[in-house]
Amino acid sequence: MRMRIFLSFFSLVSAALGATTVPMPDNDPFYKPPTDPESSAPGTVFSNRSVYAGYKSVSVVQVLYRTTFINGTATATVATILTNPASTGAKLVSFADHEDAVNTICSSSYIYSTNNTRSSLMLGPATNAMLATGATDYDGPNSAFSAGRQEGYALLDGLRAALNYAPAGIKKTDTVGGYCLINKAVDLFCE
Repeated sequence: MRMRIFLSFFSLVSAALGATTVPMPDNDPFYKPPTDPESSAPGTVFSNRSVYAGYKSVSVVQVLYRTTFINGTATATVATILTNPASTGAKLVSFADHEDAVNTICSSSYIYSTNNTRSSLMLGPATNAMLATGATDYDGPNSAFSAGRQEGYALLDGLRAALNYAPAGIKKTDTVGGYCLINKAVDLFCE
């Protein structure tokens, strides 16, 4: 009974705040890789969309880009790119959020598109400090938790995708850095 009351209250508050319904990644066509990702280089952007993530003065776009599964085959995953329109570029920060789950509803891109500020403690201030930031769904389209090299590939290819996505205004000569709430994916990225 308490759970029903809580869920009813939560639904009313969400509606009052103007929350929009966002399809889960498994049901969202945006997350589906193209039929032939092998013909594209890692970091190639296949599609993009703007999302509202609750940050003031920040442009938020998600890109579906080419990366590599742990078995070496090509696939695609999503990165969320946040830019400050007042920024002159010069810095790109790859943000490796914690994604300790085997379900796509825990992916960073889904969390940001639902206006959940779970991870905004670092992204918002970094972007407001005139940095472009990117958060990658490094577990891939199947949420392959602890899938070894796949996580490293996804982080590296997410940086490539941010650099390849011209509307973000990030130059290939800009400084690239990273911040992580986890260790494993970044360790594999560095290898």
